[in-house]
Amino acid sequence: MEKALNLPEILGSIGHFLPRSDLLTCLRVCKAWKLQLEPRLWRRFRYYDLDSRPPSEALINQNAKYIHFLNIEADSSKFPTAFFAHSDSLQGLTLIRCPGTHRPGFPQWCDALTKMISNNPQLRRIVFHAHTNDSHENFIPTQEFVESLRACSRLLVLETSEIYYGKAGDSMIELYMRSSVNTVRRLATTRDIYSSTFTFPDDLVFKELRYFDIRDVEDMTVDTQLTWISRCPNLISLHWSSTMNIPVGRFIDIIPAACPHLTDLHLLVHVGDKDIARILESLPRIEKLSVTGTSFGKVAFQALKLHFSTFRDINLQSCYDVTGAMVHEILCSCPNLQSISADEICNLDMPEEEQWVCNKLQMFDVGIYVTHIVTTTQGKKQQTLDTDKAIYKRLAQLTQLEYLSVSSPNPAQRITGGANPSIPLSVALIAGLGELKTLKRLRDFSCKKLLDVTFMMGGALEAVQWMVENWPSLECLEAVLGSVYTGRQSDEITINRIMTLLQIRGIEFKHYEEDEDEEDEEEDEDEYYFEERINNYMLHQHMYHSDDSPDTYDPDYGGMPNFGSSGETEEGNYWDPDLDFD
Repeated sequence: MEKALNLPEILGSIGHFLPRSDLLTCLRVCKAWKLQLEPRLWRRFRYYDLDSRPPSEALINQNAKYIHFLNIEADSSKFPTAFFAHSDSLQGLTLIRCPGTHRPGFPQWCDALTKMISNNPQLRRIVFHAHTNDSHENFIPTQEFVESLRACSRLLVLETSEIYYGKAGDSMIELYMRSSVNTVRRLATTRDIYSSTFTFPDDLVFKELRYFDIRDVEDMTVDTQLTWISRCPNLISLHWSSTMNIPVGRFIDIIPAACPHLTDLHLLVHVGDKDIARILESLPRIEKLSVTGTSFGKVAFQALKLHFSTFRDINLQSCYDVTGAMVHEILCSCPNLQSISADEICNLDMPEEEQWVCNKLQMFDVGIYVTHIVTTTQGKKQQTLDTDKAIYKRLAQLTQLEYLSVSSPNPAQRITGGANPSIPLSVALIAGLGELKTLKRLRDFSCKKLLDVTFMMGGALEAVQWMVENWPSLECLEAVLGSVYTGRQSDEITINRIMTLLQIRGIEFKHYEEDEDEEDEEEDEDEYYFEERINNYMLHQHMYHSDDSPDTYDPDYGGMPNFGSSGETEEGNYWDPDLDFD
């Protein structure tokens, strides 16, 4: 048995399943293990600016033949170009920050990169983002560089960003496009610069292309972009964003016939509600739709109903005319739905007798709000308790969920104050969080600022411990803790205990950070939001405990629950599986 473990075939099979930390441990066992497993340690190599102790150039060159996936996230001009000459086993190449054409040493760097691509014709994925800091220092590709892309006969994925193709003339643009005609199945061009005079040759057709991202490209007319899309007869997914108005009439006349297999549509363009409806009506089948930040409204929603039976993924975030009632109708009418994203839904949008039918749902990203319509204090107490629990019971039926977010990243539509205030769902056990014990597949949970309210009232540690114990697949918790300074020393102790609890179980805590615009927008609402949510939290406490029961909230100790005598606690994608070639 001991000899069997030294066989290359067995070691190779075992190494395929080991994480990097375990691979490092195995290298120290014996020479045979080191010889067989060290190449796998270098299989994926990532080089970035934050490396405090990057591998030496000699070590990188020595192991270049083992690197199959190279990811350079630093200034690429600082990466040792001698490596390029040693590498001949690459399957994937990602360059995030490339030097500008006028940088000293650029010709030598570009020449070395071109030779490396030519020496790796088996490359299947190339991601090339210029991201130069100086707008006057564009990356202008050479003819040899573009021709090297065309030589990659197995290339499936080609993504470029901020590349100045047009500077070298229309012939360079055509050469780049022809590099993706024969094999590429996913093509992405983001903020690349073309030429307003470029026209498509009649024979330029992208027969293999299935997934096309064309985002905010420059110096290419909308009509030319539309022609490009129409040259993809087997297109499945289109992501089109532009600051220019698109000719909806031409889109409807051309695309449904030119791209008969198009089922995934991601539009971030300036079109009105009625025009979105016309586009939806023109396509025979839609499975995935993303129209974030558009004027999608009542008219488009009526057209959307034509595709309810086939919908698998829908994203309506930052669409200010989308109502909670629309979101509820989607959940009640789309049995094949797997993912939904929207700004908000309220308890009043969800009549108890209307049940959700989306039992296959894997991602739910909708801010949930509670509106009170009663005026008496006792009635408000009872309704608060019943409403939060009813919402959690509804969510508990979505047993296939892997991602759950109950707090909107875009609170612009929140209705606060007045006789019938709307406030976010409470993330606390006392509010019914425990109903979600059915979500055994949940990997990511996001509650953003909501957990901070529970933290202020002393229930956060109890809630997080419950998550850890009842969600065995949990990998990431996105939230905010301790954003409001209370002066309590126990707060820091509680936060440390929560972080330790998560760390022991290997769960990442992702601190939610708002956009600056969002912070400005919410500044006036925060005081009301915290006060109202805390009031409701205390109402929950009152409803749960009789007057003679011991109080679980200790303001001097941060409200940590009693864990026993010892006092100790227990830690749209729209990707084609065929392109996952690792």
